[in-house]
Amino acid sequence: MKWAQLKYLTAMMLIGDGVLAMLRPYRDAMTWNMGPASWKALMRYLSDHPDTLRAIGAAEVALGFALIASEGSEEEQQAEKEAAARARTQDID
Repeated sequence: MKWAQLKYLTAMMLIGDGVLAMLRPYRDAMTWNMGPASWKALMRYLSDHPDTLRAIGAAEVALGFALIASEGSEEEQQAEKEAAARARTQDID
């Protein structure tokens, strides 16, 4: 998987989880209530403090948008693709 794909996938997960945390904080916390005892304790704490979890969700959404914005414009991405294609063609010749 390429770095750009990993960044995009991470942004999708952050945005999705962040929105769900803002809409249904208790359910979101209980969805992640697995694993080590310290993690479960954190999820129980967050399920009892929905506004805290909503704030974390908003931060996740903002971080996801920042990741997407850091990729540059569609034109820049297209120019990078074309340059990579030219480089591959030159390697073949």
